[in-house]
Amino acid sequence: MIKINKGTGDISYTKGDTFKLTMHPKYDGAFQAGSQLRFVIAQTEESEYIIDKTININDDLTFTITLTNDEKSKLNLGEYKYKMIVIKNNTIVTQSSGYFTVKWGA
Repeated sequence: MIKINKGTGDISYTKGDTFKLTMHPKYDGAFQAGSQLRFVIAQTEESEYIIDKTININDDLTFTITLTNDEKSKLNLGEYKYKMIVIKNNTIVTQSSGYFTVKWGA
């Protein structure tokens, strides 16, 4: 299961579940044709990225973030930091970040 705290933007993920998250723009024009989303997860803001992937925009101007089984296996239980950066023509359009918590699932 994936949950996003709408107030803080923090993400919680239940280990072992499918990770598929569709991102919609917070305001009109934030996501445009040709945009890309860079999604990174690290132990801390200063540490090396555990996951670093770039995703092309969908036809409906959303981004769908999925993690492969190999990527998910790199995430142990605990708290990480994530960042999402929307890029258009090599320029940052918008970005957000927060905590990414991996929880134990039943």
